[in-house]
Amino acid sequence: MKYICIIFFLVISISSCRQQAINEKCGKNIVVCFNHYHPKPHRTPGGVRHVPMPKVLYTDSIGTLMEYMPDKDFDTITLYSTEHFKELGLNYGDFEFNYYPLMQGDTITISMDSLNYPILSSKHHPEYNRFYNMNYELRKGKTHVGVEAKTCLGGSLAHIAKTIDIIRANNWTSLIIDYCPLDSLQSMFDSYKKNYTDTINSFKEQQLISSEIHDRYQYLLKLKDYESRRMLNEDTAFYRQMEPEIADKYIRYPSYREFLDYYLWFLNQHIPTIRKSQGGSKDWRQTFDELSPKTFQPKSKQILLERCIKEIGENFSAQDVNSYLDK
Repeated sequence: MKYICIIFFLVISISSCRQQAINEKCGKNIVVCFNHYHPKPHRTPGGVRHVPMPKVLYTDSIGTLMEYMPDKDFDTITLYSTEHFKELGLNYGDFEFNYYPLMQGDTITISMDSLNYPILSSKHHPEYNRFYNMNYELRKGKTHVGVEAKTCLGGSLAHIAKTIDIIRANNWTSLIIDYCPLDSLQSMFDSYKKNYTDTINSFKEQQLISSEIHDRYQYLLKLKDYESRRMLNEDTAFYRQMEPEIADKYIRYPSYREFLDYYLWFLNQHIPTIRKSQGGSKDWRQTFDELSPKTFQPKSKQILLERCIKEIGENFSAQDVNSYLDK
């Protein structure tokens, strides 16, 4: 009887410990529920659209980037976070990504407004909705053809603005419909940035967000700024300003991969033969050779070189691919 009691006590203790571990782990989970979340590609009035992009981005426990597409009317994913927030990326119309620091232990429902823009709703902390949906409120009145001014400045719409005289001379109606002057787009973006900064500062003063989340929002604004510079930037050494921000500690954020994409964009503009190529395939072998001697931390450098290998594989011979894999 004595041994039975001891065994019973041990079983109860082990069971209790397991349950406590489960509870502690569950407390770190973030449950994301998708309510009829089927984002559609956005098309400008003139007909411009982008190639399909992943609809949902997040990183797993070791920092691997995960792409996800809700495939049901009601779908759920569970994110595990070792910190008090975890970043989730949501695509809008294949034009732009927005990133959301979601609070540890929260349950969030994601739906869409009438224009397919993401709307987030916290189940446990309605006060979080103010910063979850911050960008949704700030972009009102500061968009052109349905997308943010920074997206226009960083893509084909900036090219339309720069070549509007040629477009009008040829009466290319569809492009004229999407036209907006560059100074108007820049003014729109400057107004957005001011309101963005004032808003996150206010959230911090009200202790609605932590210093870490405040810093993260500042980083995300800088990311938008990098995008806005792409088409108009004439400094071929601009990539050097970004290099101090390349660090493996950011691997856990999906937005860091977008930052690395922008870094590669600016790096390629530094390579004369790539910068001058018009419409042809960029020679990513040169990009690889530029990156190889750089002393970046290993995970970040691996992501950059893997992107080069992917592009080399799509545009050059198998012999070239094997050669660069050996490197």
